[in-house]
Amino acid sequence: MLPGIRQVTLGSGLPLTGSTDVFGTVNAAGRPPKHKYGTYVTIHAVAPNYFHALRMHLLAGHTFDPHDDPGSARVAILNRNAAEELFGAEDPLGKVLDFVAQPSRGVPAEPSAQVVGLVENAQEFGANEVPQVDLYVPFAQRPLPSAYAFVSSDVPRGALLGAIRDTAYSLDKDQPIFDVKTMDDRIGDSLRGARFDLILVACLAVVALALVSIGIFGTVAYFVQQRTQEFGIRLALGATPGHLLQHAISRALATGVTGLLFGVGASLALGRILRSALYLVPHEHNGMLYGVKIYDPLSMSLACILLLAILFLASFLPARRAMRVDPMVALRYE
Repeated sequence: MLPGIRQVTLGSGLPLTGSTDVFGTVNAAGRPPKHKYGTYVTIHAVAPNYFHALRMHLLAGHTFDPHDDPGSARVAILNRNAAEELFGAEDPLGKVLDFVAQPSRGVPAEPSAQVVGLVENAQEFGANEVPQVDLYVPFAQRPLPSAYAFVSSDVPRGALLGAIRDTAYSLDKDQPIFDVKTMDDRIGDSLRGARFDLILVACLAVVALALVSIGIFGTVAYFVQQRTQEFGIRLALGATPGHLLQHAISRALATGVTGLLFGVGASLALGRILRSALYLVPHEHNGMLYGVKIYDPLSMSLACILLLAILFLASFLPARRAMRVDPMVALRYE
């Protein structure tokens, strides 16, 4: 092993790469298939130390070992999604999986595999995409023509890359090496779409709030100003300016709260309809922005508070101005 390298592992895919690996269909042995043919899974062929090198949390059982070779019994590890999809709340350890042959798609029959481990879900397509239904098998039992090599090291990338290439070419000079990136680079790439979503949503939100605020302020201020003559009559009959100011603000806020309730209800309904329409993977998603759910109470509360503040100002300013007008002048106001 090269100096400064802590660990090296191999896998048909890596988290956050968006790699499709190999898709297949499996069934729990002795049980009817949950879907038409079985459960559709993403199959990852990995080295024995893959989970430890990538710090993927082992929930139960054990990982693969070097003895899991073509001559040994077939084994497999499920992620949490796959375990729930195939076995529900049951313990998946020791259960047997049957691979479904699909001759029409060129998928041959394979030996059954016993589940020996359970790992936590991993993000394959990005932080904001839902985890897949994943099945891991030993690379030695299901070798592929290409794979990702993951190198954990304390050595800077610039000093390490040349040594890795030289070592690989010394083993096979015709072996192509491409898509060399650090995990930091891959994390940055995976978050690029999320950053774009954040900027896009922020810009649209600012524009929407500005338009709504201008519309609300102008409309409410106009209707309050139209009541100047009414305020003059009330003042002439003995009403206090403070009472009239409170009356104008309360009526505007009552109308605004009614509109906000309808708006929040409509946004919740549209959020439910669009819940999975804007995503790569057709599953239930929490929200378009990472860490912000569709039904995020903080975001909705802040938007409502802002609109209520605009309603207050839109009613307060013209009403206060009307209170300062002489009642005789207000009575002649048109």
